[in-house]
Amino acid sequence: MILADDTLLTLKDACEIFFRGKVTVATLKAEHGRGNLDMSKIGRAYFTTPAQLRGKRPYVPYKRQKWTDKEMEGMYDAI
Repeated sequence: MILADDTLLTLKDACEIFFRGKVTVATLKAEHGRGNLDMSKIGRAYFTTPAQLRGKRPYVPYKRQKWTDKEMEGMYDAI
């Protein structure tokens, strides 16, 4: 089955078609949260396209932020 680049796929279908079930819906949502994957929400369902899944958008690797001592001051005071 050949899909056009702009075909909307549910995240569940995207996981099955493109990742053969090795990636979960939660993983795709996490990538969206990191800014690596565009999604659309229609009703309660989330959708993406084959173009996004094929990586036509540049991959941005996750970099853990390192906090300085000054930034850490007062961070836990509210707890």
